[in-house]
Amino acid sequence: MIPDVRTEEKVIEVIKRVKKVNGILTHTMVNSDMRSFLIEECKKQQVKQADLMGGLQISLKMILDWNLLTLRVSIIKLILDITRESKRWNTPFIVMTG
Repeated sequence: MIPDVRTEEKVIEVIKRVKKVNGILTHTMVNSDMRSFLIEECKKQQVKQADLMGGLQISLKMILDWNLLTLRVSIIKLILDITRESKRWNTPFIVMTG
């Protein structure tokens, strides 16, 4: 997990790390401009990414009226569980940032 990714420079650094290990970048970017930049940069660098915040954020906020912090903590816990399990699956490395 790579916390506190808040600049374009840091996003590019993370993408390079993920590309180097042929991994999948999962992210919980709350800032929509940074989320868009990350997604576009992943496309340019041909890095697979999964946006765990975008659509989920909108849906859960409407359904459950969760605030962003509650939602983000829940998603991070889920990703940590998946990452722990994936070690037994012999799958590509997953990096989460947000």
